[in-house]
Amino acid sequence: QTNPQDIGGADGLEIDNCGHLYVAYTHIGSGVLIFNITNGQYLDSINLGPSVVAVNMKFGQRNQYRDTLYIVGLNF
Repeated sequence: QTNPQDIGGADGLEIDNCGHLYVAYTHIGSGVLIFNITNGQYLDSINLGPSVVAVNMKFGQRNQYRDTLYIVGLNF
């Protein structure tokens, strides 16, 4: 039997103005993974804490908020 805490997948996806793909990864403690959209290279991550699952995210819609990433996470 597989432990649900060992399984993760992509939930929310966002692309910034620089061509970076942000992926809300649903494995507990993983947070948001950041990739180069042109070659798929992993760049960095945004850690939300050891017991938090990132479930969705969105960049701000107006120009002055476009550089702000809003993240929804669940604490387990």
